[in-house]
Amino acid sequence: MNDFNSNLIHVYKNAEPMMQMSQIEHSFDAINQNEIDLNILDLIGEEAKEEKTQYKYLLPKTTNTQILIAPNQSQINEYTNQFMSVESPAETSSLQDKAKKKGDRAKKGKLDQKSKGDGRSDSAQGSVGLCKICGDRASGYHYGVASCEGCKGFFRRSIQKKMQYKCMKEGNCVIVLLNRNRCQHCRFKKCLEMGMSRECVRFSNNADSNATNETEKNDKEHKKENNIQSVDEANKITNSTHKIIDTAVKQLAICDRILSVAQSHQNLCPYTKINREKNSYLANRKLINIQVVDRNKFRNEKDVMDVTREELWRCFNVLLNQDAFKIVEFAKQIPGFDQIGQNDQILMIQSQFFKVWFLRIVNLFSEEESMKKMCLTFESGHSITEDQLSVIFDENLVNSMIDTKKYFNQLNLNDIEIGILCGIIFTSTSDPFISLNQEESYTTASKIRNDLFEALRFEISNKLKTSENDKNDVAINNLIENIDIFLKKINVIGIMHSEKLQNYRKCLNNFKIPNLIGEIFDLGKVY
Repeated sequence: MNDFNSNLIHVYKNAEPMMQMSQIEHSFDAINQNEIDLNILDLIGEEAKEEKTQYKYLLPKTTNTQILIAPNQSQINEYTNQFMSVESPAETSSLQDKAKKKGDRAKKGKLDQKSKGDGRSDSAQGSVGLCKICGDRASGYHYGVASCEGCKGFFRRSIQKKMQYKCMKEGNCVIVLLNRNRCQHCRFKKCLEMGMSRECVRFSNNADSNATNETEKNDKEHKKENNIQSVDEANKITNSTHKIIDTAVKQLAICDRILSVAQSHQNLCPYTKINREKNSYLANRKLINIQVVDRNKFRNEKDVMDVTREELWRCFNVLLNQDAFKIVEFAKQIPGFDQIGQNDQILMIQSQFFKVWFLRIVNLFSEEESMKKMCLTFESGHSITEDQLSVIFDENLVNSMIDTKKYFNQLNLNDIEIGILCGIIFTSTSDPFISLNQEESYTTASKIRNDLFEALRFEISNKLKTSENDKNDVAINNLIENIDIFLKKINVIGIMHSEKLQNYRKCLNNFKIPNLIGEIFDLGKVY
């Protein structure tokens, strides 16, 4: 750990109830650019290194830049069991009955023996669920378990060939669709744990062998009995099944997107409900104190106010800098964000950072009992009052933040929805202060944003499920409209903050700004 980080931790852990600016300054004095190991060039490859980008601290150094986060098995089971059981239309089963009455007895005989052999029941044909082994869409009950064709074939081959597998790790690999072929030992182990039967495989082999000759003969005898009507009805069944499968696959992709964003938000935001309950910083709140200024040294009250504003702003940036690393890391983990050009990623983070930060901390605005005014508490336990925020920015911006916080309370959003909203804000390209370098970046960002909106609607619809579909749709649409209004309010806050930054850029001579904050807000001069 470098000196800068260790000094900040020292300041946060050992601060007196009233945080002194001398401690803040001490942490800044410890900054040495040669010692800081967070370098964007380590992440963006040789081509970007040759361009010699000016941003060295905007993205935290990491050993894993892969966007996709593999959910654990309990999360997959929770989402798939709740969302992914898709019932087929009632007419599908009736059409199947008609087709069977008129249809191919030989094929029916073959299906009967197959169903006995691999444990697949007729009821499985009426619904499409998920494979209990890997989470792919199940084609039926095979060897006693709802499973896909891939896991069915894998289990059959393993039994027939008497395969002996070995896990390269500890024998507890999580088996999901994306990695099911990586560890055959754990996949086979899970097949057995889910209830797949070895005996069903052996019975299936014998049944298939005995039935082959008879089935081929029956196929020829009854082939002429098929008519146009049964073919049309079979096509209807197929089309209906395809629609169900397409819907299930689409919903699975949405669930993966929700899990990825929700996990990133939970891991990187200390202000979620779960993380707030774990930490006690709200209970041990410490108000920031600015040392008394000798007014005799200044010509007028305006000069005194400027010094106070500078001290508060510097203090605010130290606290904000701790959140900044996690917010930027969250942006990197938005599914698809890495497909945007590196320079445009930086521009999007710069333009949307303050809005995302505000959304993350909006629940932390609380009323200070002694002053009857709002107070903002950071992860370190240090708080900034409403009056102090008004000095740092201005009264209009702070009032807008408080009004937006009150509107947010009415939405009753959970942490998953807040995480998705953070991703939506980060991928917004309508900000008047943003101009991307590549046209493709607009297209990519728009697609990511639309996918996240779809995930948000899916999450909301499951939260607001009712027995009356019409009532459910109205509630969903109303909440979506209110969220859209909330996003517009946040955009106003972002614009007001950008205008305030213009003033700070004119008087940077004596300001000491953390590297990351300086690059995010494009303040030019950092220490």
